[in-house]
Amino acid sequence: MIKLIAIVEKNLGIAENGKIPWEFEEDRKFFREKTLNSIVIMGRKTFESIPNAPLKNRKNCVITKKNIQNDVECFRTLEEAVQKYPSCWIIGGAQLYNYALEKNVVQYMLITHVNAEYNPDIFLNRNHLSKFSKTILKKADNYTICEYQRLK
Repeated sequence: MIKLIAIVEKNLGIAENGKIPWEFEEDRKFFREKTLNSIVIMGRKTFESIPNAPLKNRKNCVITKKNIQNDVECFRTLEEAVQKYPSCWIIGGAQLYNYALEKNVVQYMLITHVNAEYNPDIFLNRNHLSKFSKTILKKADNYTICEYQRLK
């Protein structure tokens, strides 16, 4: 199953100037717990933004036209990556998220919704969420974690 994991603010903003403008230790732990010992697929900019990349205890795959060292497997397209790894997590960035959702590649999503507004300039496309049923997994004061299952 191809899954997507993300964190967004109230307006589905993902980043500002290429960086996540909030810091949630709970979400980092959740991300780590869900993606540990699995295959993660990301865009090149997301890979380059990760301190001490690649992510440990995961198979790191990067969608890029460049060749990246650092113990990662590179693919030119998302289609090539998911053909080789049909059970994986798509972990960003926005361009890869929106492309995967537009192509109906994703069957399942875990999205942490930050209960605040920031000034993002990169967004998850709201139209894609209508293709999924939503279940709240955890509600806290400053965030909500939701599970999304693709509608049949």
